Amino acid sequence: EEMNITPGTASPLNIVVSSQGGVVTGTVKQPENPLAELTGRSLPLVLLAPTGKYSHVLSFFMLRPALQDGTYEIRGITPGSYRAFAFERFDRASTQDGDFMARIEPLGKPVEVHEGEQIHLDLDVQPAPLAGADR
Repeated sequence: EEMNITPGTASPLNIVVSSQGGVVTGTVKQPENPLAELTGRSLPLVLLAPTGKYSHVLSFFMLRPALQDGTYEIRGITPGSYRAFAFERFDRASTQDGDFMARIEPLGKPVEVHEGEQIHLDLDVQPAPLAGADR
């Protein structure tokens, strides 16, 4: 959180370091595409986006590609509340647009991550969301 430090500051500053970040794993379900072997299929991207008071902290956003078999794993997650998404394509710069993130929020699944916890969460792939200028 933001903190102003002046010569008169008496509030403590607690810094917590842990090697017990959370882990979220799962499978991204994609619709059947009979032409996928001919046309190729791009790997979906899994986005873990913080919610609540940390929704503006860019270092809390995590974007990872799913593997060829549709599985994914995100490690080292800071404990907190998130929404998980799977998209065909996603522009990482979109995470800096609060209005854009608010628009896609209903597409995500809520997940609460605790220190050292491993969570299994399957996701359905969504079409690439349109950024503000593309709507």
